[in-house]
Amino acid sequence: MLAEIFHKFGSDKESFHHYASIYEWLLFDLKHKPIRLLEIGVQSGGSLRAWEEYLVNAEIVGVDIDPACASLRLDRARVVIGDASKPETFSGLGDFDVIIDDGGHQPADQLATLATMWERTRSLYVIEDISWKLANPQFQLVDTTFHRLRRESAMWRSSIIAPCWTIFAKELIAFKKLPQRGNHEQG
Repeated sequence: MLAEIFHKFGSDKESFHHYASIYEWLLFDLKHKPIRLLEIGVQSGGSLRAWEEYLVNAEIVGVDIDPACASLRLDRARVVIGDASKPETFSGLGDFDVIIDDGGHQPADQLATLATMWERTRSLYVIEDISWKLANPQFQLVDTTFHRLRRESAMWRSSIIAPCWTIFAKELIAFKKLPQRGNHEQG
């Protein structure tokens, strides 16, 4: 079903990347809930339109560096213009249940955005296109991410964030936070 929606709105999430089935799995427990979704990288708005149709109860925000994206006609989504690698772009936007980084595809930018937005992610953080052709060498994001996570382990201490699954699927990385356990369950 999501594949058809991505095709309908001209999103490359299915026609080029074939992400629909992984997103259906990742969003299974959130699909009908009143969630907040942030997508970084708006381009022509196809993905935002697809999320509007697929996630009928979601509040959807898109961020893009291109000022032309501000003129997109969308039903429920709104677009913020700014550089996603700069924390001030997200000032006043609050927290999100789902964050999807489909922006600049450069490991340094993706990691800067992850460092800024991870604490503002309630459930799912996805970085798309980790083997994008302009990221030299390909899959540099994977190596860079885990090197940084080892070096900056404080970012991932359980006192700062919830434990999470790290999921590699096709050309994306997803961090899915696990539900917080009550004090009575900790051991």
